[in-house]
Amino acid sequence: MNNNLIRDERGIALPVLIVFLPILLFAMVFAVDLTNMLSFRHELQTIADSVSLAGASASTVDPKMGLGYKVDEYGNITGNSSAIVDYEPVIDPLDAQREARSAFTKNSILIEKLRKNGKLITDWEGRVEGGTKYAVTVTGKMKTTMWGKVQRIIDKSDGDFILVRVKSTAGIQEVP
Repeated sequence: MNNNLIRDERGIALPVLIVFLPILLFAMVFAVDLTNMLSFRHELQTIADSVSLAGASASTVDPKMGLGYKVDEYGNITGNSSAIVDYEPVIDPLDAQREARSAFTKNSILIEKLRKNGKLITDWEGRVEGGTKYAVTVTGKMKTTMWGKVQRIIDKSDGDFILVRVKSTAGIQEVP
């Protein structure tokens, strides 16, 4: 008799549903937040790439002049000439910042679309590295359903926002 009660599986659907439904709902909300966060990261990366490319495009070439002598067949110096013997591409920090700011402004349609969806760009910073690279960091925050609550538990943060930060570097190189 006792053996029959153990093998009887009637009425098990409701307890299984009660146990697994919250887990399933939690996983679905977590998946939606994750895809929103990855989409936001992609959009921020697009902005960072365009701004870093614009900053790097503000490069100039610094020519290195060399002095040459004209010599006749007897070894006498008969004249001189100057020529560019080498050049070095350089990014001017002020021009790069101006170009980067302009590119950031041109992304205003994407930025406005993000803002309407509860995603904000909180900060961006550009800097010249080594004279031939322009690096950009863009930081944004987005409201989440689940991630913000988990983050609040982990690091005692305020609100239901999660920070997303992306970096991009564009450089110039010498053409042989």
